[in-house]
Amino acid sequence: NESLDESLEDSIDEFLKGEFDEFPSVSPKPSYGMSSEEVVTTVFEALKRNSESMDNYGSAVLKSFSTQLAKHERLRTNHDPWRELLRKSPTAKLMSTNLMRSEYQFLTNWDTCEIIAATANQSDSLAKNVINARLCFEDGVKRLVYLKIILRKPNGAWLIDSIEIVQDSLQSRFLR
Repeated sequence: NESLDESLEDSIDEFLKGEFDEFPSVSPKPSYGMSSEEVVTTVFEALKRNSESMDNYGSAVLKSFSTQLAKHERLRTNHDPWRELLRKSPTAKLMSTNLMRSEYQFLTNWDTCEIIAATANQSDSLAKNVINARLCFEDGVKRLVYLKIILRKPNGAWLIDSIEIVQDSLQSRFLR
């Protein structure tokens, strides 16, 4: 894709010149006091705003609330679509572009979001929560998307590690 290559080169040039503001000053940041449910709600609400503006606000919030990629994840293609999206998106601007071209584009235009269940697992060396969420879309045809969101607490604050699409009612109708 020529336009994607140009966008990547522009982002790299901006980064090297120090001419971009990755995280707008008004955007929320991870904090020790936020629950995993609050993190998911904050990120999803910001992503919804991303489609209303061109400032990459939602993508900047998403990046600040996402776990960092390990070195091996940054260097080669990932089999996890969420981690691959993060790998291809080193800046908020690229995240916006790549998000809209990915299977996760629906994160920017849902009508209601409901946290269905949260499960904590403290047995790992890192704390881990699994949140099941449902996004509802009502643009003509009612559509429900169920997500499994894994959060980790690497430095005391909850961060999104991965998002998996468990079921999409619109796709389910066509697969039957």
